[in-house]
Amino acid sequence: QGDVMASKTRGLEREVTTIINTARPGIDEVLIRLESPGGAAFAYGHAASQIARLRNANIKVTAAVDRIAASGGYMMAAVANEIIAAPLAVIGSVGVVSEFLNFSRILKNLGVDYKQYTAGEHKRTVSQFGEITEEGEKKFTDDLVRMHELFSEHVGYWRPKMEIEKLSTGEHWSAVDALTHKMVDKIQSSADYQLEKINSGWVAIQVSYCPPRQPLFSLLSGQVSAIDHILDRLIAKAYYYSAILGK
Repeated sequence: QGDVMASKTRGLEREVTTIINTARPGIDEVLIRLESPGGAAFAYGHAASQIARLRNANIKVTAAVDRIAASGGYMMAAVANEIIAAPLAVIGSVGVVSEFLNFSRILKNLGVDYKQYTAGEHKRTVSQFGEITEEGEKKFTDDLVRMHELFSEHVGYWRPKMEIEKLSTGEHWSAVDALTHKMVDKIQSSADYQLEKINSGWVAIQVSYCPPRQPLFSLLSGQVSAIDHILDRLIAKAYYYSAILGK
C-alpha cells in the first residue's frame, strides 16, 4: 500500500533482506501485491531499488496489481520479472508533475515583504512565497524534464519490450490495454495467481515486517515527542513535494 512518500519502504527493505537471507535463488518466487497511485520520485526510487535487490539475488519477482500501480507505483512494478494485473487495474502514467500555490502577489497586496537568503545559484529556483522569475521557472522545469528522462530510462531498462518513447507521455491505461503495450504480462488477479500456485504444489509464506512499538511510558515522559514527530513529518512533506511522479 503506497502513499505519496512511500512510507512503508523501510519495512519493505527489511522484508527483502529477510527473503534474500532465506530464499533459494533460482527456485523460490516472491509475489508482491502492489497498490499505489504514485508519489515523490526519490521515495519511489528507493522502493523500486528494494525489488531490484531481489532480482540481483536471482530471486524471481512477480508484481500483482489488483487496482492501481501508476507513476511511482509502476516504477516499482516495472522492476519485477513479471507483472500480472486485474482487467481494469490502472497501469502506467510514466510522467512527472509538480504543483503548488504561489502567494507572492497576495503578500505584496498586504504590504508584506518575503525575504529568502541562499548560497548557490540554483539553491532555490521557485518557492511558495517569493516571486517566481523566468530563470528560476526554467531551471525548475528543466529539473522536471530530467526526472522524467530518468523515469523513462528506468522503465525502459527493466521493460525492454515496451516502446518507452511512445508510452512515457504521463498517460495511464487499463490493464487490458496495458497488455497490448507490453506494460503488463498477464491479466489475472493476485488471489487467482496465489490459488493457482498453491494448487500446483507451491507453499505460500507471507512475510511482513512489524516495527517495534514505542513504550507508552517513554512517550509520556518526554523521551519521544509525538507532536514534534508529526510536525517534522509535515514539514518534510511540504518540502519534498516539489518532485512528484504522475498525477
